[in-house]
Amino acid sequence: PFWVSAGYPRFLGRVFLCPQWGGAAARPPGGLARASESLLERSAWSASFVAAIRGGATALWWGLVLSFIGFLALAAVSPGPTGAYARFVSRTGGSGAATVIQHAVLLPNQSVMLLATSMGATEQLSVAGGSAVELTRTGITTTSEAGSFLAAYVGASGTRAGFPSWFAAFWLIPAVACVLGGRAAAAGVRSRGERLARAASGGAVYAVLCGLAAWAATLVVPAWARLVGGSVSLGTVPATTAALAVAWGVAGGAIGAAIPWRERAARPAPGRPR
Repeated sequence: PFWVSAGYPRFLGRVFLCPQWGGAAARPPGGLARASESLLERSAWSASFVAAIRGGATALWWGLVLSFIGFLALAAVSPGPTGAYARFVSRTGGSGAATVIQHAVLLPNQSVMLLATSMGATEQLSVAGGSAVELTRTGITTTSEAGSFLAAYVGASGTRAGFPSWFAAFWLIPAVACVLGGRAAAAGVRSRGERLARAASGGAVYAVLCGLAAWAATLVVPAWARLVGGSVSLGTVPATTAALAVAWGVAGGAIGAAIPWRERAARPAPGRPR
């Protein structure tokens, strides 16, 4: 399928590494942990900087994880769209283990797009530089003749398909992720003002990471350029995604920092008196 041939190199080079970076920042192992501890000991500014990175990366990581869980839940609750997609792939010649593997490696791209859409971004399928189909949390709409042709090709009965009202639950994905990010950014700080400041900085980091992830997750298909008069792309606008992520990150982070979480007691280092 076209999304595999274009998305695979982007996936390997950028998207696949994003969750790993996020996980490393949230729970730095080995040398990275010692480096972060060294920064924390140098100055209050260094501590705030590390906390912001930790909070933003934690929010992105949880956003991707919850997006994947939401996708699995949607497939279980509404098997109709999943079946239609499977029939479309089969009709276009995709089948077998190779197709399953190719789709699996693009799951990070899918999670990024789902996270962006949950925050309010519009996912666009563009043909030859023009928008053909737009997907939001409320539904799918064709915006050009090319989009209408694609809708007819997949067997759609019209140019607009609305989603059920319970799709509003997808707002919980960025909300929960950003609250957890705010908690991570404010961990170990008692001052309410400092906790809120670190959470807000973490929200800004989250916005930057979301913008980069949206850019990296965009699928571009130059192979179809001769057939449709230009390349085909699928994704969200990085700038719009980042702008929405600022609001989600700052608001959710503030809530996460304001909640009186129960902090875990630090374990004493080996060989030191308790």
